[in-house]
Amino acid sequence: MTHAYETFDTTSSIKSQKQIESEVFLNVTRRLRASQNTKSCNYSSFVEAISKNRKLWTLLCTDILHPQNELSTHIKANIFYLNDFVQSYSGRILSEGITVEQLIDINQSIIRGLNESKVSS
Repeated sequence: MTHAYETFDTTSSIKSQKQIESEVFLNVTRRLRASQNTKSCNYSSFVEAISKNRKLWTLLCTDILHPQNELSTHIKANIFYLNDFVQSYSGRILSEGITVEQLIDINQSIIRGLNESKVSS
């Protein structure tokens, strides 16, 4: 991944790229959960959290297109599929009022994968 995640204010010169990515996903996921719990009194924060999650997934897809990205074609395809789902489901959250739980579950799966891969590295 490139340094596009720096726009999410999680930078450190001593952290690995996977640690930074994991922290970004964790921060966005926490924000989704918190905003879901307070959306009735602060809907704009809820919409902003959804938007931040969408932006994160867009950046992820942009990063995997970089020629130096070493992820397998299969993993890249899965990430694109998840991005399509995240973008579509986010629209449904805003238009139909469904919960963000599926987005949280997806992000948590990504976090687990990043943390497992850094342990095995």
